[in-house]
Amino acid sequence: MSNDSPTDPTSSSQLDGTLEVSQKVWENSPANPFNWPEDRKWRLALVVAAVTLLIGLNATSITTPSLVIAEKFHVSDHHFPHSFWPVTVWNTGAAIGPMVGLPLLENFGIRTGYLLLYAGFTLMVIPQAVAPNFATLLVTRAIAGALGGILQNALEQVSGDLWRTDKERNLPITLYTFVYVAGVTLGPALGAIVGSLSWRWSATTSCHPVITDGILLGCSMSN
Repeated sequence: MSNDSPTDPTSSSQLDGTLEVSQKVWENSPANPFNWPEDRKWRLALVVAAVTLLIGLNATSITTPSLVIAEKFHVSDHHFPHSFWPVTVWNTGAAIGPMVGLPLLENFGIRTGYLLLYAGFTLMVIPQAVAPNFATLLVTRAIAGALGGILQNALEQVSGDLWRTDKERNLPITLYTFVYVAGVTLGPALGAIVGSLSWRWSATTSCHPVITDGILLGCSMSN
């Protein structure tokens, strides 16, 4: 004879009722992002859009002074275009990172994960500006690319958690598309402007806005 006791229908119905009540409470809670005031939603969306723009600048601003960097670190393009590696490793990281990071953000919550990823990205921007050798530059850019790729693509998830309907999300997603393209497009222009001072300025000019935006991000995502 089996020792398994049958499921108690009373307990099951009580659990379902509790879950239904909890869901209704959350749907009407002021803490639910869907119920935030419209200005708070847009503050967060604009700060996250600024993150996407800054990451794009970091991705491509180093393309303009690539030959100067290769000369500085005694890297030759004679047999292979090694000067392309700083951009290549960033893009490789950005391609792989989201495949791992985005599902984790979706399962464990976006806010804490996003803030931690942004802190890690910020820590990887600073070493790019002071890298003592070519290997350090490549490693820090690969990690920055992986973290930055997740952060850039997470704007869609943030928008989905702020607005209920597709119609409401149209403008935020359009903004995301614009800043995504603008960042990587303006990067080489930024590199050309500041690269006349030193190639290290390509990363240094990102440090202050990245740190400032991080402070704004933390304030925007706080309860």
